[in-house]
Amino acid sequence: MMIQQELKYRIVKSDATKIFILCMSMFLFVLLIKVYFQLNDFKPAWFAESYYPFFGISDSVSKTMQHGWVLLTHFLVEDDLLFLLTNSLWLYFFGLLLEESKPANTVFILFIISGILTGLVALIMVGINPNFLPAKFYLGMKAPLMTIATAAILANPKRKVFESFNGGIPIAVAGVLFITLTLFVSYQSGLAAVVIIFSGIVVGIIFHYGLQKFIGKYADRLNDYQAKKDAKENENAFYTFEENGYQVVQVSQNKIDEILDKINAKGIQSISAQEKEWLKNYSNK
Repeated sequence: MMIQQELKYRIVKSDATKIFILCMSMFLFVLLIKVYFQLNDFKPAWFAESYYPFFGISDSVSKTMQHGWVLLTHFLVEDDLLFLLTNSLWLYFFGLLLEESKPANTVFILFIISGILTGLVALIMVGINPNFLPAKFYLGMKAPLMTIATAAILANPKRKVFESFNGGIPIAVAGVLFITLTLFVSYQSGLAAVVIIFSGIVVGIIFHYGLQKFIGKYADRLNDYQAKKDAKENENAFYTFEENGYQVVQVSQNKIDEILDKINAKGIQSISAQEKEWLKNYSNK
């Protein structure tokens, strides 16, 4: 039970959860646009031709450069819910393994950097060969996922996974099998998918041998900022007093009022279990 609770806590706090929320939000946003156009009798081909360039890297450098933000969105857009869920499961698997040895936010920053770099690779290839990408090309998070998988493998290649299976398998073996299978399956989508996914693997190798300190520095800064923010919030949320020779920490009236305001605005379901516990203890004073 303790192991399950620890795993649940790690999943909730994991960078993979942040990434999943981003990708799911993008999927739902694009899906709503598609549904709107279908309800208004627009053909799917019209959506792909007119709206896809706003989210993904197209088969034209000039068209892509008109919407430069696609370098930040192309790897967040999945065209198929099953692919999104499957890739997210693997992201959790390798992301949690990598987080065992890296600071918080490292996986998130690495994922974003990999998405941008692999997008630039696709853009360069389109510049060299205009027929490199199909007109509508959804690769989603596969390339950044390969980066996270490669980084996790290199971080601790002897780390055992699937331990219930004959004592476990080294992550180096399981990871290489996963990457090889992904490359093979992606080849069915064309050479472009293989090249972009392979570039994700290269980014993972570069991270392990050269980018760790750079990304780690910014991850630490982000963690320090969050810690200071939490500390500042706690200053207003708690106070201490001495009782029978002990320092007692108590929730402040301001914090209780804040929780009650949240309940009035959004309902009891909007507060966390910890906030419910604070309210219970306060009411029993």
